[in-house]
Amino acid sequence: MIGPVPDLVIPVLAFLFLVVVPARFRKPLVESPDGKRNTEYCFLFRIFAPKLIVMALHPGVSLNIPETSKPRVVIIGGGFGGLYAAHKIDTSKFQVVLFDKRNYHTFQPLLYQVATAGLQGDAIAGPLRTVLKKKKDFHFRLLRVLSIDDKRQTVATSIGHLHYDYLIVANGCRSNFFGNKPMETYAFPIKSIPDALNLKSQLMQTFESASMINDPAMLEKILTIVIVGGGPTGVETAGALAELRKKVLTKDYPGIDFPECTSISCKAATTYWPACPKKQQTTPTRT
Repeated sequence: MIGPVPDLVIPVLAFLFLVVVPARFRKPLVESPDGKRNTEYCFLFRIFAPKLIVMALHPGVSLNIPETSKPRVVIIGGGFGGLYAAHKIDTSKFQVVLFDKRNYHTFQPLLYQVATAGLQGDAIAGPLRTVLKKKKDFHFRLLRVLSIDDKRQTVATSIGHLHYDYLIVANGCRSNFFGNKPMETYAFPIKSIPDALNLKSQLMQTFESASMINDPAMLEKILTIVIVGGGPTGVETAGALAELRKKVLTKDYPGIDFPECTSISCKAATTYWPACPKKQQTTPTRT
């Protein structure tokens, strides 16, 4: 925990760090000649700026986790793993603290439905506090975890440090672009509800633009959608787009020749659903 600090200290430090400090500490990540990312310029800013900003605005802020004689379990991440662990831990014997950068759980298997306008975003989001409200000694904090000190058994957050007896790291993963820079730059990942809503917005804007195009070649180009990945999300997204084209778009946009709308699914392997039995795997097709 961060102890009490004189009211003027944190605002002064924040001003010095964010305004007076040389601009080099606030430069974005840049590529060095050897292709490696140079984090020298932004490391201090990324780690300390959020904490200083929050504490400057609210000098009395802290994690506000009550002391306990019970073992404390800290869970990082409110996804399937973190939520399952929080459900299963007996809070009469343990104090449970959950950290997540969002205050809701996302049912990720249905993100493709949000991206293709089949569901609203809130249909697959469950507030973490509501889901776990029956837990007596459960505490949720909406913030980012910055580092873990396994020797001291402490977790550093943007607000302060917290000691733990047991730590569960269930913070999920990021989209893997396998070193493909153009794909990383231009593709739309589907890992979160904001990702899905961004893709949905892009699709709707594309269809609106298509309604004003008369050139068949340009129309075919703008309505060609490439899906990278042949796992469950890629296959389901392709199917949802085909259903959207057949049942919805032809009615909403009668002036567009949607048979020209093409979904192309790309993957490194020769079949889809590689984790499934061979008889359920399919070969790539154009829909």
